[in-house]
Amino acid sequence: MIEAVRHADILTIKLRFKPLVAGKVERIYDSISKSDYENSFYVLAGSKKHLLLTDSNDKPLTNPYLVIKTTNGSATAGSWHGRFPAPPKDVTEVSLTIPGIETLDAIKITDR
Repeated sequence: MIEAVRHADILTIKLRFKPLVAGKVERIYDSISKSDYENSFYVLAGSKKHLLLTDSNDKPLTNPYLVIKTTNGSATAGSWHGRFPAPPKDVTEVSLTIPGIETLDAIKITDR
């Protein structure tokens, strides 16, 4: 499941991964380097690239690591979230790029 919510000047994207194979653990990324932050975590809105927002300590507003773990009977195998500068109101879809995951295109934005 993918959710993109624009509220004021922030776009929050949430991903939930469904289990495919029970008992499997997969590390997508273990940390975020400066190079990763600048090149591997972004939203493309039209032709404009938006990097993750950072907190007052310059840490990206996302999961510091991503592990997907499947167990029998679990509805989800993991989740990811990130906060980006919101694109203009006339932009209704974005693409998301994060390491280890194929680029996700045509994510519809919900305004709140």
